[in-house]
Amino acid sequence: MKSALALSFLILPLISNAALACAPAEAQFIGQVTASKVEGKTCFVKVGNWTMFNESGVCPLDESNASSLWLSVSSCQAVGSFASGYISVSEDGSAKLN
Repeated sequence: MKSALALSFLILPLISNAALACAPAEAQFIGQVTASKVEGKTCFVKVGNWTMFNESGVCPLDESNASSLWLSVSSCQAVGSFASGYISVSEDGSAKLN
């Protein structure tokens, strides 16, 4: 019985850590476009200077990580303009603005 209990204390943290590794990481935001670029037919922006930033309660994306991401967007936006929506980061690290 003691060995089973000891084993459960060893396995439980591994299960908990696996549950925390979730995708897609997400956040809802309003912020300013700080950079933009075009690669092929895809436009990417970086966003910062947050007016509002809410991490997902299920799979959170924090502000500092979000500021460093190039987000694929459906239409290009000028540096200095404001953007809003959801940032979603998939398991492969690609990020998009919804």
